[in-house]
Amino acid sequence: MNGIMIKCHTHKCTRVVTLKNFTEGQIVERTDALGKCYL
Repeated sequence: MNGIMIKCHTHKCTRVVTLKNFTEGQIVERTDALGKCYL
């Protein structure tokens, strides 16, 4: 499976998100201070 797997850095979030066709820069831009990703 191609893509990037990231985990939230908060203790409340235990989900593993698989992102396809996203660069690391785009992920950072869509990630807020709480570690939430908006896609």
